[in-house]
Amino acid sequence: IIVNDDVSIEDDASFNKRRRGVAGTVFVQKILGAAAESGHSLEELTTIGQAVIKNLHTLGVALSPANDPVKGNASFTLNDDEVFYGVGIHGEKGYRKEALSSSEILAIELMNKLKSIYRWRKGNNFAILINGLGATPLMEQYIFANDIRRLCELEGLQVTFVKVGTLLTSLDMKGVSLSLLKVEDL
Repeated sequence: IIVNDDVSIEDDASFNKRRRGVAGTVFVQKILGAAAESGHSLEELTTIGQAVIKNLHTLGVALSPANDPVKGNASFTLNDDEVFYGVGIHGEKGYRKEALSSSEILAIELMNKLKSIYRWRKGNNFAILINGLGATPLMEQYIFANDIRRLCELEGLQVTFVKVGTLLTSLDMKGVSLSLLKVEDL
């Protein structure tokens, strides 16, 4: 199973720049771990995993770069008043820099990008993971999570599960990622 939940990279990108597995891998690991523990076969786990991956998308935003723990240099440059959309978990650059604004504006940007992929309808069910990228205080993660919750309400989406925390990091990067898992009968 190859997890490719990162939507910052287009589907038709070259082999060297294809979609990556980012924080959404936490959903895949937890769901498949529970299924394995309950006795599902390897073939069944593969089917479940592929269904989860098909319904899973993630997008992140950085407020600072990650620093190489050996060399000490930053993975990319970012001014204190900028954000970088679409960063990877290994400190990879994103797809767009812009001026830092509120948590709500960041949430709107990520939700709009994910909406263009899911094409959701009122009543669709989602599980949400808000992941801190390494140096983001938990309080800020919860502020962002509340902004996402309010946007889901405005869109008429049903939220069946929310997890907030620093689960898959990019060393000491400041920022968050948003993973949405469309929940169906997987």
